[in-house]
Amino acid sequence: RSHARRYVEHDGLVTAVAGSSRSLRVFDGKGTLGSHIMLFHEAKVVVGPHGAGFANLICSKPGAGVVEIGWDGNEVMEMDNMYARLASALGLEYRLCVGRGSYRGTISYPAKELFLRHVAPLLTTVGAWRD
Repeated sequence: RSHARRYVEHDGLVTAVAGSSRSLRVFDGKGTLGSHIMLFHEAKVVVGPHGAGFANLICSKPGAGVVEIGWDGNEVMEMDNMYARLASALGLEYRLCVGRGSYRGTISYPAKELFLRHVAPLLTTVGAWRD
């Protein structure tokens, strides 16, 4: 999808998380429904840009962490809080990170800051730090 939003510092965030957590798996939407269910069910922390993939949070265990990367623009639509409400209903530890960007474009937020301010505290909370 050429208009799909994406987090432009993805690779930097993957590097930071890989060096600090016990394991890292990147959801790319490929595979079977069963593999998607298991991936989200086993995840200690889920990080990603606001989008339909976050509907998979329904499969997450209570207590898992969620970092949603949102955008500050509103030229097409403002960001909804649907995934914050879903996380709350499921007993997930939720954080919102608002980057620069838009609904139909890219979202930018420094990977190191995202990791230190949002992801690392959740890794601590859920016990997912590398031993």
